[in-house]
Amino acid sequence: MILKNLFLNLNIPLFFNIVGIKNNKFIQIYLYENNFYFKIFIQTNYIFINKETNNLKIQNNKYYLNKKIEKELKKFLTSLNSYFFLKIKFKGKGYKINFYKKTKLIKFFFGSSHIQLFKLKNIVIKKLSKYKFILKNTNLNNLNQISKKIIKVRNINPYTLRGIRISKSIIIKRKGRKGSWI
Repeated sequence: MILKNLFLNLNIPLFFNIVGIKNNKFIQIYLYENNFYFKIFIQTNYIFINKETNNLKIQNNKYYLNKKIEKELKKFLTSLNSYFFLKIKFKGKGYKINFYKKTKLIKFFFGSSHIQLFKLKNIVIKKLSKYKFILKNTNLNNLNQISKKIIKVRNINPYTLRGIRISKSIIIKRKGRKGSWI
């Protein structure tokens, strides 16, 4: 039984650059962008890279290797566009937040003696309104840790409902004491 040479066609998004480096035994292909890169090691004699359409054609005799490369590349490319996000709200008289997008800094003003600064790495900040903003990241665990730290800056007061919270969290207002006058 004669196996035909199998070809793997990969259509790569246009914002990626492609570089191929040939060694004695195999070829290294790097797909890179400003923030991400992907490395493929292939043992083959035939690779065709079309720079205009960002198409990569690889000939390989082993079918399972082609499927493995294709599966890993698809997983990598889909992970680029999937973001997790959390909406954070705050409420209170005189409370405000300043955002510095270039330095990725959040500055909280909760009275004159409560100025807090947060430096965020690998997180996208988007201000929705005066009292709401969104944090985006590709890593959910990292996003949850940072949101917990931000919420601890000013916890919700159950009597007045002032403070910082995640938007979907349910908080029940507690009744205060009644005064002695009626």
